[in-house]
Amino acid sequence: MIKITAETKKAILVDGIRKTEYIYDDVVAFNKTAIGIKNFDGKYLIDLYLVHGLNSMRLFCSDTPLILKSEVLSYEKAKDAIIFEKEKNQYYVLFDSTSKVKGPFTHVIAKKGNKNIILVDKGKKWGAFSKDGKLIIPIEYDNIYCGEKCYIFIEKAGKHGLYFYDGQDLIGPIFAGDKIGKTNKYLFDFSSNGRKGIIGGWGERILPPVFDYVQVYDDVPLIYLHIKGYECYYHLNLCRFFDANEVKIYPNRCMYYLNGAWH
Repeated sequence: MIKITAETKKAILVDGIRKTEYIYDDVVAFNKTAIGIKNFDGKYLIDLYLVHGLNSMRLFCSDTPLILKSEVLSYEKAKDAIIFEKEKNQYYVLFDSTSKVKGPFTHVIAKKGNKNIILVDKGKKWGAFSKDGKLIIPIEYDNIYCGEKCYIFIEKAGKHGLYFYDGQDLIGPIFAGDKIGKTNKYLFDFSSNGRKGIIGGWGERILPPVFDYVQVYDDVPLIYLHIKGYECYYHLNLCRFFDANEVKIYPNRCMYYLNGAWH
């Protein structure tokens, strides 16, 4: 285990054994990586160490000018990575689990939720890395941002789409149209040429973009639809449409008329 001393100047300890002198202004300790940071007039010199076993540590990445004896303007601690700004608008990311360094990037956004996804901008094109340094979304989108839970919204050439990422599996991209909006925990409405449709929680297209208006209910498995003056409902569990007079909606439940009876 890597520990940091409480001295005015800090050192790095591995399993209780001091591995460096008390020379650092700050130390960032991960599971596999330790970084000693020296502050010189607002800039930083970085020494990177990689842990091998409980009692061993060696200098790592000595051929990487960013890390070893290199001035860094600033740094930001994230859960599984550290972000360095070497020059203005020139960012690098060190991933702890693999000790990989990625960059340079114009902007870096560490999303501590959303399975610790790190969004990067390179020449006004965006992509995303997983917490282990794997490029999961190519750096080719005009805009990208994380929604709730597993959803990553993208934009390319004026079209909007979705990725679905749960920390292991990636589904996408799914380009749905001109705009995508969240309706509840599992469904998204999308528009294309002024018409509305519905996408399911893992990217399946449930309803095509042909409707004037759609409304998804939170507590019942129904979608209200309006098209050319006609009102109807789509039942998600039954995967079928009902006329408006064949559905009754109550708090936390609904009834539908099928085969001559209400259910």
